[in-house]
Formats: sequence, C-alpha cells, structure tokens
Amino acid sequence: RDVERSRGLGDVYKRQGFDTVECYRHVEHIVAKRQDVLLLECMSNLLANEMYLEPDSNAGSDMAETMSPVSNKIVQALIDLSTRVQELVIVTNDVFSDGGSLTYDESTREYVKNLAEINCALAREAATVTEVVCGIPVIVKKNHPMGKYG
Repeated sequence: RDVERSRGLGDVYKRQGFDTVECYRHVEHIVAKRQDVLLLECMSNLLANEMYLEPDSNAGSDMAETMSPVSNKIVQALIDLSTRVQELVIVTNDVFSDGGSLTYDESTREYVKNLAEINCALAREAATVTEVVCGIPVIVKKNHPMGKYG
C-alpha cells in the first residue's frame, strides 16, 4: 500500500501525541480533516518514489507547460491537500549547490531539475518559506498575502 501506519519514526511521533501516516507516493490519496496540521517529510523522497517506482499514467499537466509531468502531479496534489487542512508544512532539500549537476548522469539531472521545479512552484504558492541553514531558520517569505498555504 502507498499509505500505511508508520512504524519507526511513527512511534517517536506517537509518544509526542502525533498521528503519523507514511505515504510513499500518491499524496493525493491522503485523507485529512480541516483542522489537521500536516508535516510532509521529505519532498526529495516523495519525488524519488514518484519518479523511480512504477510509472504513473495519471500525471496531469495543469501547471506551466515547462514543468515536468511528475513535478506537476506532486505540486497539484500538495496545493489541493493544502486547501483541505489547517496547515501544511513541507520539508525539502537543497541539492542544487554542490556543483555536481554538470557531471551527474541524465536520470540524476532530471531528478534535480524536478525537485527545483517543485520547490519553486510550492514556494510561490506558500504563505511562508523558511530555509534552515546550519540549524538556523532564515525566513525567506513570511505571511505573504498571495500564498495559499498557511
């Protein structure tokens, strides 16, 4: 199943009073209530699962035509999910600064490009964007009126 009760970290979160659901792919299938606060951790794993597990013929193209189908699918699903919950917090990674993109193989370059597309699209939609640098939160965008999250 794509959605199942978490074991490992889920036990840690449960002791802290959180309900944890692991969703390896298809975040559009997450069932949530309006009062829920969701933490999606981690975007880079979700993207890898969507790209490299079995192909999905349902990747739509509602976003800009320059966005890949897998990036578009993830962004659309998360925008939709954000409208169904009180708060959606997304953890992602910066894999763009190592300078290796010129020497990576084709598949890795596609992954890095897709993650960049997703991060940029979600940052545009977000009310608040925070980058954590060496454990220090740096506010990039806060309570922006155009943001749909938050």
